[in-house]
Amino acid sequence: MMRTIGAISDTHGLLRPQALAALAGCDPIIHAGDVGSPDAADQIDGFRIYVLHILAELDPQAADKVDAVIYGHSHRPKIETKNGTLFFNPGSAGPRRFRLPITVGRMTAEHGRLRAEIVELSVER
Repeated sequence: MMRTIGAISDTHGLLRPQALAALAGCDPIIHAGDVGSPDAADQIDGFRIYVLHILAELDPQAADKVDAVIYGHSHRPKIETKNGTLFFNPGSAGPRRFRLPITVGRMTAEHGRLRAEIVELSVER
C-alpha cells in the first residue's frame, strides 16, 4: 500500500491555495516551520521521521535512529541521503525570499522505502 506524506515549511503566515492543492491527498501533512521544539513522529507506516526547523540543531545521534529528517528554515528545497537517512527540506511555501522557488514537498512511503520529491508552485510572488 502506498502512502503520500506532505511536507511544508516556512509559510510565515501565508498559506497559499496552490500549496493546499499540491498537498491534496497527503496524509499526514508535516509542517517543519517555526515549531517550538523538535518532535519525532512515529507510526507513519512504521517509519520514524524527525521534524525540526533548523537542521544545525539536529543531534547527529538522533539522525542515526530515524528513517527521515524533515526540516526547513533555509527556504531552499533539498533532498539528500546520508548514512541511509533521508534529509528533506521542502523549501518555502510562504512569501518569496530572494529568487528562491516557492515549493512544498511530498514523500511517498511504499514497499518499506521513502521517496521524496519537491513540488514547485506556480505563483506570481
